[in-house]
Amino acid sequence: MDFVPVNSKGETLWKGYGAADVKKAIKEAKRLGFEWGGDWKSFIDKPHLQFIYKGYGTDTFNGSNVDTPSKGEGTKPSNIATRIVDYLKSKGIDSSFSNRKKIAQQDGINNYKGTPEQNTSLLKKLQSGAKPAQQSKANPSQRAI
Repeated sequence: MDFVPVNSKGETLWKGYGAADVKKAIKEAKRLGFEWGGDWKSFIDKPHLQFIYKGYGTDTFNGSNVDTPSKGEGTKPSNIATRIVDYLKSKGIDSSFSNRKKIAQQDGINNYKGTPEQNTSLLKKLQSGAKPAQQSKANPSQRAI
């Protein structure tokens, strides 16, 4: 889930993650078993919190595992959306949602919404040699959704 601090007037505070009350909320979320995207090293995503249940990727959707950790990862949390963004960035390719949608369509993934299943399928296709739709350099100001 994503969260953004707001002030008493309802204005979003995109730089408000350092406030004492927000830090306290993040600490409590971590205590409850959430991972905070502000702690990530390769793709810092401060609005993001995700619940870790037996390690991300062991959950099942429609009876099949999603993003099962690879050998050697153990129960280290893994986020397929982050992994596909990192993969594209490592290749110097625009990792924005709109470009991932173009790449997905080119690779036969219609109606791309960025679901775990779609991201897993797209990442596997790209890793197996599928050519991305756009070869432009990633823009650091663009973020995946």
